[in-house]
Amino acid sequence: MNSEDKKKLIDFLRQVEGERFSAYKDSAGLWTIGVGHLITEEELLSGYILIGEKLENCRGPLTVEQRDTLLLQDLAPIIGPGGALEKYIKVDLSPHQFIALASFIFNFGVGAFRRSTLLKKVNEKAFNEVPGQFLRWIYAGKKIIPGLVNRRRKEIGLWETS
Repeated sequence: MNSEDKKKLIDFLRQVEGERFSAYKDSAGLWTIGVGHLITEEELLSGYILIGEKLENCRGPLTVEQRDTLLLQDLAPIIGPGGALEKYIKVDLSPHQFIALASFIFNFGVGAFRRSTLLKKVNEKAFNEVPGQFLRWIYAGKKIIPGLVNRRRKEIGLWETS
């Protein structure tokens, strides 16, 4: 992913995730900080997040630089060398399609993406079936979450902009 597309992804994530400098509970009741960083159980227990090379208070407040560094750390397993997009996508996609998939993975995780029918449809080049697959991922705790519906629609919009 080139630097221009990476910036577009970051801007998109800020739009769909929002950004908060102090910890809060997300729509699923999970502690989150920054741009969608899910605070792990280990981080909650210790009270610290490793941001760059420093341990920082996991409840915040974060600085702008800490927020940005944390977001880039969280994106590395998705868009970095050997990341999920490089590792699991076997077909050529447009930059918009990559951004849509990166946003999805950021939201639901590499493991869920790796096992998803969404990935299967992408790799089969069944691109017309991809929007329906995005819309299967609108639940948290077995309830439809309006914010996830809106996010999936925005990802579908990106997907279809190719």
